[in-house]
Amino acid sequence: MDAQAAVSPTTTPVASTSVRGDFHQIRSLLESFRLADRTMASDEHRLAWIDEIRDIARRVTALTSVLVAEADEAGSAMRARHTRLEDWMARSGQETPREASGAVWAARALERRPAVRDAAAGGRISVGQAKAIGEALDALPTSLDRGQRAEAEQVILNEAQHAPAEKLRTMTEKILQQVAPEKSDSPEARAAKLAERDLRARSRRKLWFGTETDGSIEFGGSLPIVAGPRRTLVIDSHCRRHRSNARQTPWSRSSVLPRRWRAARRRPRRSLPARPRSRC
Repeated sequence: MDAQAAVSPTTTPVASTSVRGDFHQIRSLLESFRLADRTMASDEHRLAWIDEIRDIARRVTALTSVLVAEADEAGSAMRARHTRLEDWMARSGQETPREASGAVWAARALERRPAVRDAAAGGRISVGQAKAIGEALDALPTSLDRGQRAEAEQVILNEAQHAPAEKLRTMTEKILQQVAPEKSDSPEARAAKLAERDLRARSRRKLWFGTETDGSIEFGGSLPIVAGPRRTLVIDSHCRRHRSNARQTPWSRSSVLPRRWRAARRRPRRSLPARPRSRC
């Protein structure tokens, strides 16, 4: 964004009253835009607004993490409120203490890498990308020197301009080949590591079901990455079909049932063939 060049870093102490007034003005601007009549806006304007508000959202989310990390390091919550920072953040009840604790840990991780933190706070990358970058850099060999680690950080930040978090998370080997090719694994060693990873993933495979609550049952689990996409497609297909059926009117919903099911429903009960029970 052009605004990045217009704002220069400053070491002037921040006045609390001035900042609170600025935040109030930001809220007023957002509320005014929310209430404005946008019915006559052009398509180009709508797309431009989306770009702008997404950039603002990235900056605000990253700045929130920066402020959380600063307050955590300073021990502000314990001194001012005599409680942990995550408990103070969860005081409204709108988020769980676990979610607040996760936000604190994410802020600490972001603060560990100033270049990544500044890229996120400047809106160049998202907080999700910053987290993925940290995971990829943490997987680099510990034998890299400071210069190589700084170079790896810049390489992946450049990649982040056109890569989502999922791809950045898997770029460790690619980065290593650029900054220290002599320390990169051979194809055989890489294959052995992948085999060990798959074995660990299979050992963690599980599926659990919770208790019934208000007509629903929660479930979760862990699947190896090689099996996850196939299961995801099956579940997504089932959910889309279920939503499509639910949107139909009661008198037309039977039209989407398989033909043999409709025929079976019309036959007397005693003529129905026994169906074996399937197991997942």
